Amino acid sequence: MSPYRLADRWLLADGLLQAALEELAIDGLRGREGVAFLLGRHYDRDGHVTHLVVLRGDRLVKTENHLQIPSALMNEVTDLVIAQEGVLLGQIHSHGPGYGVDLSYSDHNFGIRAPGFLSLVAPDFGMRPGTRVQDCGVHVFDEPGGFRRMAITEIRTRFGDLLGTRAAVLVAKL
Repeated sequence: MSPYRLADRWLLADGLLQAALEELAIDGLRGREGVAFLLGRHYDRDGHVTHLVVLRGDRLVKTENHLQIPSALMNEVTDLVIAQEGVLLGQIHSHGPGYGVDLSYSDHNFGIRAPGFLSLVAPDFGMRPGTRVQDCGVHVFDEPGGFRRMAITEIRTRFGDLLGTRAAVLVAKL
């Protein structure tokens, strides 16, 4: 029996994806990957994604094809999750033009690897106008195989809108 709660569906607060893409585009304009975390709560078998956690700090490494988040900054993310009495449901990061939206070797093998954890990859450093969830690479961590990419049909059935809830943006910084 797994200690993890797994969502059958994820409901995104209004404006969450747009806020995430705007955050990713800040780094995209500098020709580098961006990253943010998805915070929320489980309600029955639904994951309600209500907050975007953006990262700030000099020790956060972002390049054209690499991200490195220091453990001290992850501690700050954890503190925000605890303060919201929530759970970290996933992350979104960007890949540059020509890199696609599949997970890289390091995406598959490093970072958070927990059952049900989402990893979204936005195309074109998050700067493509009109990007929708299904335009991203949407991956979920399944035991025992690891991350797997969802097909468009699965995304359409497993993602929806969290009506009446506006996304909040939190900042984790060193």
